[in-house]
Amino acid sequence: MTTRDLKHVNAYREFRTPQGIDAVRNAVIANAPPAGTPIQQAKFTARFLNGNWIVAPLPPAQAGHAGHGANRLKYRVNPVMVLLVSYPDERDNFMGRVWNDRTRGYG
Repeated sequence: MTTRDLKHVNAYREFRTPQGIDAVRNAVIANAPPAGTPIQQAKFTARFLNGNWIVAPLPPAQAGHAGHGANRLKYRVNPVMVLLVSYPDERDNFMGRVWNDRTRGYG
């Protein structure tokens, strides 16, 4: 995955709100796109129901806001690299953890 690809995924409008993230998570669990026009469903299927998105529990050390549930949406770049989709109210917390971890961050 290139940086350009990651920026493209990061710009998906579904990830701007908690409701959008929950809609994608529920669709991945059900393996069916949400209701909409055929064009919207085809675009959603191409983006999210292609096998790269999974729903898996977070380890306790990585837990975020309890209100978002234990099973979280993740993007599987390859079998080794899996990226967490964080909710807007958690992003500063997760970035702070990475920044302050001397083995992974800059702090």
